[in-house]
Amino acid sequence: MNEYFIIVGANGDIGFEILKSLNEENHNIIATYNNTKPNIKDFKFPEKIQIEKLDLSSNKSIIDFIKRVKDQKVTIKSIVIAAGKEHGGLISNTNMEDIKNIYEINVFGPFELIKGFSRIFKKNNKSSIVFISSITSKIPYIGSGIYGSSKLAFNYILKVYGKELSRRDVRINIVNPGLVKTKMLQKMDINSQEKFLESSNIKRASTTAELANLIYFLISDKSYYLQNQEIDFTAGMNFIKN
Repeated sequence: MNEYFIIVGANGDIGFEILKSLNEENHNIIATYNNTKPNIKDFKFPEKIQIEKLDLSSNKSIIDFIKRVKDQKVTIKSIVIAAGKEHGGLISNTNMEDIKNIYEINVFGPFELIKGFSRIFKKNNKSSIVFISSITSKIPYIGSGIYGSSKLAFNYILKVYGKELSRRDVRINIVNPGLVKTKMLQKMDINSQEKFLESSNIKRASTTAELANLIYFLISDKSYYLQNQEIDFTAGMNFIKN
């Protein structure tokens, strides 16, 4: 079967690791980027990867991307949304334009994307959507108010939308990573990192490969019974006080 996996945000650290993991297994992949193309020259099967530009803040870009994929008449097996806009800072210091932009990229754009593809998914094909969210959607931590609230908003939308899509045998799962060794983590102040790590069981950040292993399982038919689940990927991290 000519099945394709779509990775949104394949140029980011997490998205790139998922791309690499899928390519190792010789899958057909449509990988999207916004600013910088993912470098796949050293991949095992680079010919199995189709790279497409996609800007989640642009409704036109989203519609055009959906049309390009639809015109190929391929079967979409799974969509992984690993893209998003980070933000750190006090809510009182964040202007409305920045808040709107964050919600555009973290909520409205992804929703427009999966809503468009929901009409393309082949019925009864055990298709899936995995959204990589954030544990900040559950922890009201000073400095993550806008970012965390955008993730929380989309998590809720997906939980309800997942019930609707289940009629077409399309399942949705959400992953809330804690600290992951990415460029984004390097921007986090050391004191905050230590607080998060101290509350986890193994006192270290996850690698992108560890997170990619979970995502690979969630988009496979082996995880078919996992539907509308929100999975905390935090090594047992507990609630933290500021």
